[in-house]
Amino acid sequence: MQIININNSYHYETENLLRVFFPEEKFRCTESAEEGEDYCIFETHGSKIKIELFLSGEKLSDEKCFCTESREEGEAVESFLERKGAVMLFDLLCAYTSYTPPWGILTGVRPAKLMTKLMSSLGEKKAVDYFINELKVSEEKTALALMVAKNEAPLMAVNTEKSHSLYVSIPFCPSRCSYCSFISHSNESAKKLMPSYVEKLCEEIKTTGDIAKKLGLTLESIYMGGGTPTALTAELLKKVTDTISESFPVSSVREYTIEAGRPDSVTDEKLEVIKSCGATRISINPQTFSDDVLKAIGRNHTSQMTVDAFLQAREKGFDNINMDLIAGLPTDTVENYESTLRRALSFSPYILSLLSVRQPS
Repeated sequence: MQIININNSYHYETENLLRVFFPEEKFRCTESAEEGEDYCIFETHGSKIKIELFLSGEKLSDEKCFCTESREEGEAVESFLERKGAVMLFDLLCAYTSYTPPWGILTGVRPAKLMTKLMSSLGEKKAVDYFINELKVSEEKTALALMVAKNEAPLMAVNTEKSHSLYVSIPFCPSRCSYCSFISHSNESAKKLMPSYVEKLCEEIKTTGDIAKKLGLTLESIYMGGGTPTALTAELLKKVTDTISESFPVSSVREYTIEAGRPDSVTDEKLEVIKSCGATRISINPQTFSDDVLKAIGRNHTSQMTVDAFLQAREKGFDNINMDLIAGLPTDTVENYESTLRRALSFSPYILSLLSVRQPS
């Protein structure tokens, strides 16, 4: 599908919203619509917005002019118009597909973080109304975002204006899962890039550490994710963790997490590296305990390998182990998912994260 943004730079939001409705579609940004291909035009002129869709031979469109003075206090005009246009596009797509996404126009954001921000500026009631009426979020998901925001509040209250967290990205995986939307590369295609990537990453960690020190910032937490950090060799992983330890006060952080999400990337040597660097939490993610589903999503490991990796980590002294499970994976069934859930619970992980993917309709 072609995406044409005229007089605006909203292509990121346009594509992500379209992707919610058409998860299997391939999108490309163009300057004008080409005959015979589906397209979406998002056009702005001042405060006037025009949306035009051409889908499977059917043309849909909407055009509105908005009073920019009605935007929320502190909201930039560009953000206001982007949001209003997203709602217009959302309404057209809901009508066309007969599907209403429960998270409304929210894409690529942390809803609880947004709820916290809105509660701070608007108060709880107006924040809830904003979610439902302006962002088109369902009442159920709005209540969930509110609950999470409230639960996070005591943790966030410990932070000060000088608090900060460190995120370290390792964009490599043993293989790319079919549902994955993260920027990552399989080991096979990117193995030669790993040493040079780690070299540049360590330089950036050092620079960031120097900046944090000069600003007098207090490090609260460290999270190394990706990708899969344990996709690196033990030597490269150690180089990254050593650089973090040299650049930041690791011993004072409240939580230090390293993802070891892919059991086919976990070894004794890598677990030793993680343990010795001071990490307090790791993730070992089954996603499913069905070997058939694992194969369908492109994971080159068995469910038994997940069990082995989990027990291996426990033997190394890791008590705070997270497990991720995903509902709605290709070829999975309700019965399979229930079995997966029961098996995961039998290991008593410190945290069990439940996620879902939407199957294309």
